[in-house]
Amino acid sequence: MRHRTFRGRLSYRHDTKGETGREWFTVTVQPDGTRTHRAHCEMDDDAVLRDVVTTMDANRFPIDSYVRLSVGGADEGSAWFLIDGHTATCESWTKGAGRLRQTMTFDEPVHIFGGHPVSGDAMKPAHFNLDGPAKQSFLMVSTSTLPNGASGPIMAARHGVFEFIDDEKITVAAGTFPCRRFRWHFEEFPPIELWNSGPDLIPVKVRWDLLESDYDLVEFTSD
Repeated sequence: MRHRTFRGRLSYRHDTKGETGREWFTVTVQPDGTRTHRAHCEMDDDAVLRDVVTTMDANRFPIDSYVRLSVGGADEGSAWFLIDGHTATCESWTKGAGRLRQTMTFDEPVHIFGGHPVSGDAMKPAHFNLDGPAKQSFLMVSTSTLPNGASGPIMAARHGVFEFIDDEKITVAAGTFPCRRFRWHFEEFPPIELWNSGPDLIPVKVRWDLLESDYDLVEFTSD
């Protein structure tokens, strides 16, 4: 088999509570550039379990995703998303809304799928043009509008505004990585700080003051 793989584990650490969650992720890249990102997320304080499988094309545009969400030890729902350029479709079942089909059409292509794994957040600036403006906006389809992603999953859309800060060398439990640091801006929340490494945008560190938490790469292996 000719695909390549990298995988890792992130530790969710609150400023005063210590570890409050963890996430395992695996990314496979096919010879044609198609990549599939799989993430399993555990959030202790919110009693959230989330499994997300997202596939992107060689240019990092999302193709499809499957999301399953449990909250408080009970099934909250699941959804399948299909993204075809300017159009996104969602087929879901959730505890709150039952069976639902959604279709949205936009004036621009969908750049990012937001399934709420932290590893996926760190990879969101894939379309950022370092030769362009300091702040750039990208259309994103996501599964929840809550900061912890513990609703739905159903389809919501928004623009994500990202800012390139600097090149930095970051040391975490998994090692020392040359990173690019980005800031993800919101209207209603403090920004999220993102550090990713290399052309695969390996998720090295995320910091969100809103949740008073760091999300650090503690294990990493690669082909």
